[in-house]
Amino acid sequence: MRIFLLTLLVVFMTASTAWSQTYVMWHLVPSGGASPELAARVERNVRAHFKDRRGAALMDDLKMDSHLLVEGNEKFLRCGTGVGCLSGLGRVVQVDFVIAGEVGLDGRLFTLRMVLVDVGKGTAVSTASVVYEGSPSAAQMEELAVAVFEPERYRGSIELDTLVVGADVLLDGKKVGVTPLVGPLGDLLAGKHRLQVRKKGHISYESRVRVPVGKSIRVIVNLPTLVVPEPPFYLDWPFWTAAGVGAVALVIAGFLHHDANVLLENAAACAKLGRDCEDSYRDQSDSRYLQAYLIYGVGGAGLLAAGLIAVIDVVGSSDEERVRLTPLPSGAGFSYTWRF
Repeated sequence: MRIFLLTLLVVFMTASTAWSQTYVMWHLVPSGGASPELAARVERNVRAHFKDRRGAALMDDLKMDSHLLVEGNEKFLRCGTGVGCLSGLGRVVQVDFVIAGEVGLDGRLFTLRMVLVDVGKGTAVSTASVVYEGSPSAAQMEELAVAVFEPERYRGSIELDTLVVGADVLLDGKKVGVTPLVGPLGDLLAGKHRLQVRKKGHISYESRVRVPVGKSIRVIVNLPTLVVPEPPFYLDWPFWTAAGVGAVALVIAGFLHHDANVLLENAAACAKLGRDCEDSYRDQSDSRYLQAYLIYGVGGAGLLAAGLIAVIDVVGSSDEERVRLTPLPSGAGFSYTWRF
């Protein structure tokens, strides 16, 4: 019985402390394409909803604005969502927490972002944002109310479902586990998070996931195997090696052939002049011709190898109906067909 009464007392004291906390909702500021009139209209709607939730704890807007009549306090109109400035405002109006926010407009979509600042600690306790058309729904308004009045409840979870084992799971850039996860990613701040799942050899997954308040969202992740295509023949070293050897060999063979022709002309000149140098020049010319023909063969073989590499690459990476390599009936070779 004593334990029950003690527990009841603790719960009562905790609830009393929570409800005794005081708040001021500062003016919403426009951002993006929003106008001051739009921000003021949204502010009235949000303030009315918040008063229904915590009317006694929320400072009246007229009393709040009366502090601006004090010289020097007009600087707080430029606070926006700055934590330091809002903390100073909270100390001036003597509240525990300051609620602030901004209203943005992009085409037909409105973005309402709220922040709760702990005046004593000088830190942002909770942030929340909703995107809507026209006006926020009742569920969105309630989500904002939970974020600023009960930040401990502004939590949710992600249930990740994937068949890939050993993939790294990252949330907002930080690694939080490896698949398969043991249970959901729990106790997450509600709202949008960047979810990434990646593994070497697979196409990575990345998405913006909105975590619901007090609920779990299931995310199915597929990580297709990453197929790395082979580089084309013109980016591969064997093709250029064979082509280079063939081209250089043909150039060298051409010089040797030219030298053999000059030597043969010298032999003819010797014969015409009746000198004994004809046989020597003819022997040198025959040797040059032999060298040239041998190197011609090397050059041709190099270019032929480069051509075969190109053909094999095209045949191996193209559609069967478009490119076809067929053995000849005689068995002496292949016929190559390429349909454009």
